[in-house]
Amino acid sequence: MNIRAIPYLYKSKVICIFVSKPDEPETHRLIKELLLTDKIVCVPRVVGQNLNLYRIRLFNQLEIGSFGVLEPENDLPVVEPTDVEVFLVPGKKFDRRGNRKGRGKGYYDRLLAYVPGVKIGVAFEKNIVDSIDPQPHDIPMDYVVTETHVYSY
Repeated sequence: MNIRAIPYLYKSKVICIFVSKPDEPETHRLIKELLLTDKIVCVPRVVGQNLNLYRIRLFNQLEIGSFGVLEPENDLPVVEPTDVEVFLVPGKKFDRRGNRKGRGKGYYDRLLAYVPGVKIGVAFEKNIVDSIDPQPHDIPMDYVVTETHVYSY
């Protein structure tokens, strides 16, 4: 994936990144790389109907959580969404205007409503479509990165 081509990733101190599932672009290696830097790396965890953000310092601080996804242990330090400078976001589909379709539960849209930082969708090129009809609560991305392109909006 071309995430390394976006300078915000290196200029930012607080980065939130999702832990990829098998059907998503792999993020485990990037998480491990970021953990070797002086950045604050946080990962979302499902808590009720919301995603809370927790700082991890080691990859093994992740455990199987909701929906079979690796999530941070719940006794780690909480990171406020307003402190996140770069947020990497999964999605089933993204369009050429930065709109995102998730898995339908609204977890990321509720969280991203409070995130002032740069929002970067991460997808496979085959999941980029011409147009998605966004809902009023959908939060658009600033960038979408795939294995072959970086789209900026």
